[in-house]
Amino acid sequence: MKTCITACILFVIMSIEVCLQESKAMADDNPIQSDVTRIYQKLVDEEIGQIEILHIPAWVETPIRLAPEGLQKEFDYRLTIRSIPHGPFEKGLVEALKTFKAQPASQGTDLRWGIVFFDNDMQRIGAIYFGRVGSRGVIGNTDMSCNSTLFDWLVSNFSCCFGEANSGAKKKTAKTPTSSNKE
Repeated sequence: MKTCITACILFVIMSIEVCLQESKAMADDNPIQSDVTRIYQKLVDEEIGQIEILHIPAWVETPIRLAPEGLQKEFDYRLTIRSIPHGPFEKGLVEALKTFKAQPASQGTDLRWGIVFFDNDMQRIGAIYFGRVGSRGVIGNTDMSCNSTLFDWLVSNFSCCFGEANSGAKKKTAKTPTSSNKE
């Protein structure tokens, strides 16, 4: 009887250890999620001194799909926020990054949103870019698919700054340019 109980306990311990090793291996196999975790930890540790929000409205047509370099050079809007620690956006950004999950994808998307993170010395430490609807984007130089927590945070907090008060994270159709939204 004691032998059976001991064997069962050893089996449970070994199973837990295997699960932990598989979980660590999965994190190691997903460098973009590791990048997100690193940015999140720096934010929690108050080592993020500034973020920049980059945006090109969905209705703006481009001759080629925008990559991170294109969005950084051709943005229509750039919003700089310097008061991240203890500022009004810290709590929401922490929660959005905490629950943000991304995995490498085989296909890119036309980028329209970006969030660039800088440390307290204003050195760039990372960036996350999104397409029009937030389910695809780029982290580093890797195309990704992701959940929408960080994208939803961006849209809900900043689309009104860019003349898109009713755009919403779930809207999938591009706006047609009119004189009222060409500002």
